[in-house]
Amino acid sequence: MSWRDNLDPVLKDFLNSLLKEVQKQKKAYSEADDPAIAQIWTALSIIYRKILLLEREIEDIKGKISENDLKNKLEESLKKI
Repeated sequence: MSWRDNLDPVLKDFLNSLLKEVQKQKKAYSEADDPAIAQIWTALSIIYRKILLLEREIEDIKGKISENDLKNKLEESLKKI
């Protein structure tokens, strides 16, 4: 029995998805002195990229919310005039 068989099914799905992405870089990490470690670093790089993209999207959403909030306050102020 593989250690993966004992994983929570949700985590197992996430792991399989990540491994599919990592597999795309197999040529690069298989040329490393220690391919297993290089594969882990590749996975970390993919995860880090996703985190940065999500942070960027969150900042964009915050900006839009802030713009909408300012617009609404301006409209309310103009209605009072």
